[in-house]
Amino acid sequence: MDTGGRCYDLEFEASNLIIACHDGIRKYTLYNGFKTILAYPHVTSAGQAPGRPGCLHFTRESSENTQGVNKYDNESPTKPIQAATLFEYELEESYAVFMKTSDTLIAVSIAEHLIIFDLNTKIQNRVEIGFYALHIHFLSSNLLLATGPWNTLHLFKISSDSQSIDIEKIWTTTDLPGAHGVCVSSNGLIVVKSSIIKAFFILSPRGEF
Repeated sequence: MDTGGRCYDLEFEASNLIIACHDGIRKYTLYNGFKTILAYPHVTSAGQAPGRPGCLHFTRESSENTQGVNKYDNESPTKPIQAATLFEYELEESYAVFMKTSDTLIAVSIAEHLIIFDLNTKIQNRVEIGFYALHIHFLSSNLLLATGPWNTLHLFKISSDSQSIDIEKIWTTTDLPGAHGVCVSSNGLIVVKSSIIKAFFILSPRGEF
């Protein structure tokens, strides 16, 4: 399928694909094909807010040294289309940046850090996790999966209140050769894609085979 431009990230939402491209965000549906839903320069990742079909969050390059997370809200036909900046952060070297959204949190992985933003309190925290996350995905509203080097998968619990955001590692699973992409099936199973062999791994929510 030709998306019509360079693509950086995609997210499967319900029966649609949300695709982050160099010139905006596109949606792909089986019957309607591709449609540009937001023309915006330098989009690097995008995701739909769970339960809110008209609300998207996306990262975009602000300058050579900063990126930001924006909110695009088109839930009501009576509202003007808008893309407001939620927060910005400094880049570290040329590491890839990934962003995922749950119903209450936004997570951004950059180098050996996770940036967590609470959509309700607007509080954010940047935490060093000790490894370069290759990919991230929410298992539930406050449980975040991250693949890392050395064939590993990690689960973090995020606790947030009106004053602070804390991150705690719950478990680590090893022996996942080339662990890279990660997602969660509709019945809660964790699927990890390998980058070095033609295989994927299926694990329970506890990280067990």
